Amino acid sequence: MSFQINIKKKALKFVSRLDRKEKERLRRALLSLKDYPVPVKVLMLPKSQVKRILTA
Repeated sequence: MSFQINIKKKALKFVSRLDRKEKERLRRALLSLKDYPVPVKVLMLPKSQVKRILTA
């Protein structure tokens, strides 16, 4: 259970650093995953690579 809580805290911390435009892109991406679920592989990515993925 604590592992899930730590993941949620880290996700909230990451999202809180995004600006409004980036948050909207992330929201749209997550909503599209809800409609079309795909297998997701969890990766540890550096912040610069995450930013590049979000702006693509």
